[in-house]
Amino acid sequence: MNSLISVIAFFKTHRSFTVILCVFLFTALFAPFIANNLPLYAKYKGQHCFPAFNKDGFATVEGKKVFYEDVSWKQEENAFKIFPPVAWSPSYLDYPNADYVSPFDQQVFMVNGKEKPLPFFQRHHLGTDKLGRDVLSGIIHGTRSSILTGLLAMFIAGIIAVITGSISGYFRNNGLKISRAAAITSLPAIPALYFYAYELQRFNWEGSLFIQALKTIFIIALIVFFAWMMIKALKLIPFLKKKISFPADSLITRITELITAMPRLILILTLGALFKPSLLSLALIIGLTSWTEMSRLLRASIMSEKEKGYVEGARVMGFSAFYIIRKHILPNAITPMMVAMTFGISATIMAESSLTFLGIGLPPETVSWGSLLAQSKENFRAWWLALFPGLAIFITVFVLNKTADAIQRFNNPQM
Repeated sequence: MNSLISVIAFFKTHRSFTVILCVFLFTALFAPFIANNLPLYAKYKGQHCFPAFNKDGFATVEGKKVFYEDVSWKQEENAFKIFPPVAWSPSYLDYPNADYVSPFDQQVFMVNGKEKPLPFFQRHHLGTDKLGRDVLSGIIHGTRSSILTGLLAMFIAGIIAVITGSISGYFRNNGLKISRAAAITSLPAIPALYFYAYELQRFNWEGSLFIQALKTIFIIALIVFFAWMMIKALKLIPFLKKKISFPADSLITRITELITAMPRLILILTLGALFKPSLLSLALIIGLTSWTEMSRLLRASIMSEKEKGYVEGARVMGFSAFYIIRKHILPNAITPMMVAMTFGISATIMAESSLTFLGIGLPPETVSWGSLLAQSKENFRAWWLALFPGLAIFITVFVLNKTADAIQRFNNPQM
């Protein structure tokens, strides 16, 4: 049975896991509209406003711009407001409720210099931290950071695993042949790619991440183009035009063993010193250190599928090796790797939380479950700072691990 169809059938059968995972994904996608200090809708000074959808927007009052972020919406009594379910942003500093207010303490807000109890729907239902930031809002927005880090890391690891596992499992040591010209050209091209596309860019960081990515892609394309031109020129020499066997399986296996032999935490810390702290760099670091197990699983599956009759039939019909891998082998061999990816997402969430807790993960301004846990180190009596983020991590990791285990059992009933 096709592996992708098996996974879809699994999610239809195990609806409880599907619902929980959809809740997490929905929370991650729509966090700004679930927890926000700005109202979803407000009628302010006779104008219809949607502050939560455009936090940098403004209303024009008596010919003057009044920015939404400058309005004290909770104290504004002459405006009709509809707040999100959690009426706090993770970075908003609620000074009247600062200095570790627990979920059960009295919570107040100021009106004309007087303290009034917060309405139930505007309370900090999971307490606040030292600066008065809402913990529930932090958990909701942290869902986006943690899950996005896990998905990005496993996406990067999955791409590397598919490429290395497919080449290693299908071509082995004698199936992949390259010209001597290509082998010679790759010797200077690979160091050039590393130096110009990454190392040099690291010290010339200007503008946004998108602009930096475009510059890097352009440099990579330019180097690849020059390498291609050099290969074409070298192939004019008959000796360099001849093809040789490329020992892909041995090379990839040695690299896999080398990465696996290193302590993962030390490897992540070493790579972390090379990157500017960000969600993307953390996902990239974890992805670059997490592909080995998936690659080995895919290699074993492809080696098994390669011996089946439909693959031999495709070869006889004249299909190329890469077409056979993409169209025939991968859809039937990828299930073990997908199980490993699901386990990997939960492991990445744990790694991100641990690294951020230690102060070496995401940057301080990024809200995540690990950053919330890190605040509990400052005051051990603020039990809510450790309990609720820790519970969010536990539930997410538990559901993902159970989902991976169920997919594995669904495709292997004998287990």
